[in-house]
Amino acid sequence: MKLLSDHRRDLVAEWTKLVNRLRWHLRELDPGLQIPSRGLRRYCVIDDLADQLAEAEAEGTAARIARNLHVRCRELTVQINSLERELRDLVRVVAPSLLAAPGCGVLGAR
Repeated sequence: MKLLSDHRRDLVAEWTKLVNRLRWHLRELDPGLQIPSRGLRRYCVIDDLADQLAEAEAEGTAARIARNLHVRCRELTVQINSLERELRDLVRVVAPSLLAAPGCGVLGAR
């Protein structure tokens, strides 16, 4: 469980760095584009952004980089969520009483 948790933590750090770069490029492409705080954790926001990037008339390096970062953001989000589900299933088997404790979630119970 620790290995999975550590791997997830590393992916979250990579995701955070990537999202910050993506937001920078999006600001350059369209200063009026507003992505909700923590919005890029939700698939509906990620998919809406994909549509906006596909429809964007913007070409050039910043647009290409933003599209590439967006794809990687979605990939990391899928991996992170998958690892969290896997950890949840493991914790339910190994230490179900921890999940029953108030304030103790999957990531804190490992």
